Amino acid sequence: MTERALLASATDTISAAVLARITSPVPTRYRLLEDGRKSPIYVYCALDTLEYAMIAQRPFRILADPPVGPSIQFALTSAGPTASALRISAVIPEHLSALPSVTAMPSRCCPYTHFFVSRQAYETWWGTLPDRLQRCIECVPLREAWAQAHRAISGYQTSQSCECR
Repeated sequence: MTERALLASATDTISAAVLARITSPVPTRYRLLEDGRKSPIYVYCALDTLEYAMIAQRPFRILADPPVGPSIQFALTSAGPTASALRISAVIPEHLSALPSVTAMPSRCCPYTHFFVSRQAYETWWGTLPDRLQRCIECVPLREAWAQAHRAISGYQTSQSCECR
């Protein structure tokens, strides 16, 4: 299925707008693979992979190249991720304003939202951030991030804002 057909199959205008906003036209660290599809769908950050699968309501295989540690692969269905041991870096909502603005991504959170194989891998990456950004980022279990993404998707029904969900 082409990107255009996938976007056309979105159930409503807001969902289609969110899918269009989080889909990257160029290769990124985060890819969604779907059976029968030749090319991956690229999204900007780890949280985008969760939201994309949730909105599309189809299973995907996620391929991620985090900034630290080995590449990651796991299955993602409408019921959630199958890789329960993974961690994700997430922006603490109260600290959103401390993040620098970005122009090449849909959200200022994207540069700081990654999958990690362990808390230790996360801490290695986190330690490379300036002090002012370290207080803005936390490490959460993948299942918790899935729940956050679900709440964000519900919020899209009344707002098209994707700013750190």
